[in-house]
Amino acid sequence: MCLLDEEPTSSSAAALAHAMSELSERCYSAGWVIGTGHALRELCDRPGDSRWGIGGVAVYDKARLIALSAEAGGWCYWRGNGVVLVPSGEPVPEMEW
Repeated sequence: MCLLDEEPTSSSAAALAHAMSELSERCYSAGWVIGTGHALRELCDRPGDSRWGIGGVAVYDKARLIALSAEAGGWCYWRGNGVVLVPSGEPVPEMEW
């Protein structure tokens, strides 16, 4: 099941997926642009604000994603037919085209 089909208040994983989707929409006008999970993970590891697409990911956006990720115990990626939580410590899935 795709986490974006759940209400963001239903779980910390759904809240993380929705926050990531909101950034994708803001920066690419797409609910989940290809590579969203990989790109946002990389941007969260960089200091300061970051450009992404036609917008940017501010420090407070990164802090929110990091906090939600810690609460959810993983990071969201596209896998198969939807967004799933990959638990911390598990291999990061390859980017799907």
